[in-house]
Amino acid sequence: MVARGDLGMEVPLEKVGVFQKQMIAKCNEAGKPVITATQMLESMIYNSRPTRAEVTDVLNAVLDGTDAVMLSGETANGDFPIEAVQTQSRICQAAEEAFDYPVFQLKLRNTLKTKLPDVFQETIASLAVQAAEGVKATLIFVITESGAMARRVSKYAPRCPILGVTWNEQVARQLLLSRGCLPFLVIRPPVDEKDMTRVVRKAIHWKIISPGDKVVLVFGKTGIHNIHNSLRLIEANDSDSLIG
Repeated sequence: MVARGDLGMEVPLEKVGVFQKQMIAKCNEAGKPVITATQMLESMIYNSRPTRAEVTDVLNAVLDGTDAVMLSGETANGDFPIEAVQTQSRICQAAEEAFDYPVFQLKLRNTLKTKLPDVFQETIASLAVQAAEGVKATLIFVITESGAMARRVSKYAPRCPILGVTWNEQVARQLLLSRGCLPFLVIRPPVDEKDMTRVVRKAIHWKIISPGDKVVLVFGKTGIHNIHNSLRLIEANDSDSLIG
């Protein structure tokens, strides 16, 4: 978490913004979720509209690559908590529309040239996002036990949402912090194509995707026999088999 209030007590005020950008960049490279907090919309504690500087502050945090922006006093004891949340949401949406995805993705792919703890999973995650961009996929399914692969895919900032399919409740909650991730909690691990078709049909039922949409399937280290570190492109459908 980039807590600017605490940070401002440790470094000169004029360097808070510099350290904020550096910390966000390092978290992005490591694939760690990063939250930017403190005085995001401070004036909305007493006013129904934020200052232009606050709006720009929130927008720049998103453009820098933060996974989440956090309100504190604005919603804890402010006079306009609902308006603050709605305003923050609109700013984030505007920032996502202006986000330079190709440049951001290329910058992070370049980290693959350096020494990474698990280059296989990093490569799969990077290729999954490239594949999604190439076929204009509507959704990326990530089957993950620990959430690590979903976070790695999120690291490369795909334009489409990521559905993290997991059977661990704690992991499902944690995935909400990662950029673009939606958790999908299942009772047991999907072990074959029949299980995956159920997941795809459920996503269609929830209107997350539509029949005919192109989607990407990614398997991390799931603990499932012969199903790990793999990638597949399919077309969503209501049938009992996966097309692709």
